[in-house]
Amino acid sequence: MVKSDRAYATNSLKVVPMPKGVSYSFRSLGRGPEGEGLILGTDGKLYVIDPATGAFTNAWPVVAAWKEPVKWQEPRPALFVRGDTAYITEPATKKVHRLDLATGKLVGSVELPAVPNEISGTLSAH
Repeated sequence: MVKSDRAYATNSLKVVPMPKGVSYSFRSLGRGPEGEGLILGTDGKLYVIDPATGAFTNAWPVVAAWKEPVKWQEPRPALFVRGDTAYITEPATKKVHRLDLATGKLVGSVELPAVPNEISGTLSAH
């Protein structure tokens, strides 16, 4: 579901269906710098949704296709957004990817010593 600024005024929601065969997890939802909806789909793409219209405006490949685990505690790709950068974990490869939300380009990846399960962050003090 997408809730736009206009929806707050009208107290309404609009269900936006994902492409056929694609689902997502509670760990794969976020908001971009302009309030756009971000959904990391099980096909490995990061979908960008216009909150006013509910239309998909972009879909960028980020990770390999994945399946939602049966147990919610098990690792799966997760999304964290800070400003115009999205950080996406890929447990299958023990990596975290950095995606520029302005261009949809992967600008970096780092391999971790263990399988990532969740991701979060803070703002720098400088």
